[in-house]
Amino acid sequence: MIAFRIPEFYRNFYNFHTYFYYSRAQMEAMEKEQAEEQDQHVKRLYHAEDVRKQIREKEQLKVGERNAFFEEGVKIKEEANARRARLDNIKGKKLKELR
Repeated sequence: MIAFRIPEFYRNFYNFHTYFYYSRAQMEAMEKEQAEEQDQHVKRLYHAEDVRKQIREKEQLKVGERNAFFEEGVKIKEEANARRARLDNIKGKKLKELR
């Protein structure tokens, strides 16, 4: 068998080409992975903001319901006070009539 030796120039060219090819493929893979990570990050940010928005809306709804409940309570109390004042006025008139 005859030993075949690749000249040094071609061996270095092959090594450089192989290194460049794999490095380029690795760089493309890294860029693709970074783009996917960026997309996932953006999706997580949008999702988090959407969840926060839903929480704010629910809190505003609860605050509105609570205010409506207290306003109804205040209205009922005012009506009771007005009724009490009217009854006290009528009672005062009747007492004056009886004297």
